[in-house]
Amino acid sequence: RVLARMDAEGVAPDVSTYNRIMSWCASVDAAERMLEEMRARGLVPDTGTYNALLMVHAEAGGEAAAWRVLERLRDAGWKPNLATLNRLVAACGSLEAAKRAIEEMRGLGVAPAASTYNALLRAFGSEAGGAGEAIALLQAEDAAPTTVTLNLLLQKCRDLEEGEDLLGVMEQLGVQPNSVTFNILLKLCGTDREEGARIWAMMQERAVAPCEWTLTARLKLCGGDVAASELVWEEMRRHGVEANTVAYNLRLEQCGGSAACGERVWAQMREAGARPDEGTLSSLLRLCGTDAAAAERVWGEACGLGAVPNAACFTARLGLCRNAEEARRVLADMDAAGVAPDEGTCSALFKLLQSVDEIARLWNSMPGASVRPDAGTYAAVLGALRWRAERGDKARALLERVLASIEAQHTNTTVLTMGAKAITWLLPRNSGAQKRALDDLFSRAARGTVVAMPPFPCEPVAEALDLSTRHPELAATRYLAAAGLRPTWETDARGRALARQWRKQGTNPLSRGPGGARRASKR
Repeated sequence: RVLARMDAEGVAPDVSTYNRIMSWCASVDAAERMLEEMRARGLVPDTGTYNALLMVHAEAGGEAAAWRVLERLRDAGWKPNLATLNRLVAACGSLEAAKRAIEEMRGLGVAPAASTYNALLRAFGSEAGGAGEAIALLQAEDAAPTTVTLNLLLQKCRDLEEGEDLLGVMEQLGVQPNSVTFNILLKLCGTDREEGARIWAMMQERAVAPCEWTLTARLKLCGGDVAASELVWEEMRRHGVEANTVAYNLRLEQCGGSAACGERVWAQMREAGARPDEGTLSSLLRLCGTDAAAAERVWGEACGLGAVPNAACFTARLGLCRNAEEARRVLADMDAAGVAPDEGTCSALFKLLQSVDEIARLWNSMPGASVRPDAGTYAAVLGALRWRAERGDKARALLERVLASIEAQHTNTTVLTMGAKAITWLLPRNSGAQKRALDDLFSRAARGTVVAMPPFPCEPVAEALDLSTRHPELAATRYLAAAGLRPTWETDARGRALARQWRKQGTNPLSRGPGGARRASKR
């Protein structure tokens, strides 16, 4: 498009134009086409052209592809330069290979510089000893570290103390920190607001001008404190910092469910001309709560300003639907936008479907849409089977398929609770099928999974497993503990009262007692 516009305006592209365009190419084929077009216009590729080509080839084919482009550069009669070396180092698959590349390029008359070792740090600084070796090589070359070197090393630091020590050493070597330096230090503060305030004061003492990423780093330190984030916001505005989309999205997340706060931030964002994205839209929809009209309004406003909805945005809209018909309209919009459903979309849909046929159709369609169910999806489909599926062979067959696909990483208290409720509702009462399904469900759960006993269905589970029906809560608790899970009664007032009663009676709900867990409370 750039070249077409230049031709239309009578501006002839030169070698540097093609070099820049080639560096933007997303594929080797596109870059090679640019090279051929360049030659067709009578332009002669130079070292910069081959450096751009080397970068594209390296991203697609790695180190070997990069070396082949270097050979093409030399065959064309050009000499490699420092940029060639740095791109070659970045393409290497290991620190040792990068060191060999430096030595081979030295033999071709290209000496490494600080930028070369910065490339080493970017590529291999996370490897054991990688950062230290890169610095040792830099010092051996008597090449002075730069601010980029400092910032790359800071990104490898494990905590703030290590980062400040590094800053002190680098300042002694004459390296001056910039806003990126202090943004990294702010990130190293974690959630410690006092340390964040100290780093901010240090930044001001050194007269380092903050940027929009300083604002986002400071906002993150505010956590969910709306008042603190507003103070930071105003202070940064006084320093001339213009907020970006990320900063506005953070403020929306920090509104803590307050629709009024969300409206205020959204109005500021529009007034400032910041372009909303899918994160903005998702946050705004969450802040609408159950207000479908408000959600429809912000959807239109955000999309009109350039926000492109993703699956999470459509899932949030589905959460506001009152019935399957409204959900179908949202799905039609989703399909028209070319957005594929994900686990969240399917979870929201399961909560709206009203028949076992619809539930089964959605479940069966998930593999074809490359959607792998997660814990939320399992909780939603099991809940749909319990509360909205008619008892019968279809529902039982679907329940068996769902249960058979559950793996340990999918299990949590909600999945186990909804699974137990679906099993005791759909399978024949007091049957061997009920008992086998429950045993299988709990055996699939990861050991140590916490199970909140309210709302766990103690009575039907105790009955299905032939436990005590006189004390079903105690029997179910012991059964789950024996299965390697962690039942807890501290999740609501009733559970806490029952736990206190047991303690008062000297009963340990996690003890198997005489005769084992299944018969412990029959006495």
